[in-house]
Amino acid sequence: MGWLNQTFRAKLDTANLEKYEAFAEHYLLESTRMNSDGIGPRDIDHAPVRRWVCAQAHQLGWLPQLFSEFDDGPHISRERIGNHRVERVGKKYQRIALAEATARIMDNLTINSFSDRGLLKAFEPGPESLSSMRDIDPSLLLRRMQQTGWASTPVTWWTPTQPQLPAGATEVLLAWLQVRSDLCDGPENIEVTSPDGESWLILDCHRHWRVPGQNKRNHSDAWSHITCLITSRGNGKQLAHELLKQHRGDASRFPGNRDLSSFLGEHGWRDGEEFELETHEYSGIRPANKTYILRSGAHGRSATYKRPPEVLLATLRIPCTVCINSLTGGGHSADNSVEEAFTLHVPSSGLMRTLGLKLRNGMVPEYVDTNGIVRLVDPSLRARGPSAAVASRDFFLQELEHAGLEPVWVIAGEKNVYAGSSMSMQGFGGRICHTTVYRVENGAIVKQGELIQEHAASPEQLKALHSTN
Repeated sequence: MGWLNQTFRAKLDTANLEKYEAFAEHYLLESTRMNSDGIGPRDIDHAPVRRWVCAQAHQLGWLPQLFSEFDDGPHISRERIGNHRVERVGKKYQRIALAEATARIMDNLTINSFSDRGLLKAFEPGPESLSSMRDIDPSLLLRRMQQTGWASTPVTWWTPTQPQLPAGATEVLLAWLQVRSDLCDGPENIEVTSPDGESWLILDCHRHWRVPGQNKRNHSDAWSHITCLITSRGNGKQLAHELLKQHRGDASRFPGNRDLSSFLGEHGWRDGEEFELETHEYSGIRPANKTYILRSGAHGRSATYKRPPEVLLATLRIPCTVCINSLTGGGHSADNSVEEAFTLHVPSSGLMRTLGLKLRNGMVPEYVDTNGIVRLVDPSLRARGPSAAVASRDFFLQELEHAGLEPVWVIAGEKNVYAGSSMSMQGFGGRICHTTVYRVENGAIVKQGELIQEHAASPEQLKALHSTN
């Protein structure tokens, strides 16, 4: 160690040698000599940081004349640890200030961590504890949306169709499984009209249907997801052909699909980027004799079954990407910043740049063009229904064409028959998987084709299903 240290010292100029001697050398040599991971540079003094956080909370806007009455009210829990249904406004300001303090510390000080073998590992990524910090988005001012969540999707102007789910005898449920006319995969599910007569295109929407009150008996269940993919102009037909080679029910496998990682207000300029069209190849093996749980509804353990080994492939050789991201509000906090957790659909930064969109504001997170006209919005902001992203039809198609791009839509989903959740863990009636693809031809949305796959239940599963009648 001494020889390596002398060699390293010889490589340093005078200024860097002084820094090395004043900081790293002593701790590096001592931790190695003592074979201890308890020897390291001193931690920062927490007291000045606490004072800075407090002062910054006031600087950000907390004033006693504005918030003292609320923060001192009887609805605020004084327990140090507990279920804080309502949190002090001052604490929200402090959390924002703490996030800034952490950023400043990480920008200006070296982060040190130790392995379990007594080796000092300087300049590694920050400690895991940083990931547990609560981020409060100061640009997201929504308190609630009108989303139906896991409830059965109602008929709305942006979800205009729904299947006729049967209830009752098991034979009726199994007969419904073979019906192909209620897959809700027609073009009317993509091209929709709002109550004011404006034409919109669905860019992303998940729909789920079930018969209320039927979970404890044999029941039908259906869902589908609409996804818009963007590809280079002229590649749409070939991409559609690739999409139809296999069922596309897992929208997370599409290139570019991701949750929003930045604050709402900085999305589109902090992570501003052009569309990144990517190919996608996924492969894996689902092992044999493993038990899989079929789910129905929000809590939905309805049936279990065993599958033979299966090779999983998801291939898209034509470069493409999704154009919608999602932002979850209030899902991982208990500070009552929102009244109920929600998912907001927003355009990807690539789509924002291509269409020239900007966020209106954090209270009404609609996306407008340079003239202030709303061009993309999640309709569950104002009306009850599922979270979705809709774009102004003609504007969307024209701007993509000008950019040398074109859209392709995938509507993929399932129909299932499950046993009652409280009656059988083995009963299952079968599944129909369907994928339908649309593209644009001469300004019209046309169907490129569909793929329907039937997954029959085993004799044992059918026997268990009938035994629950």
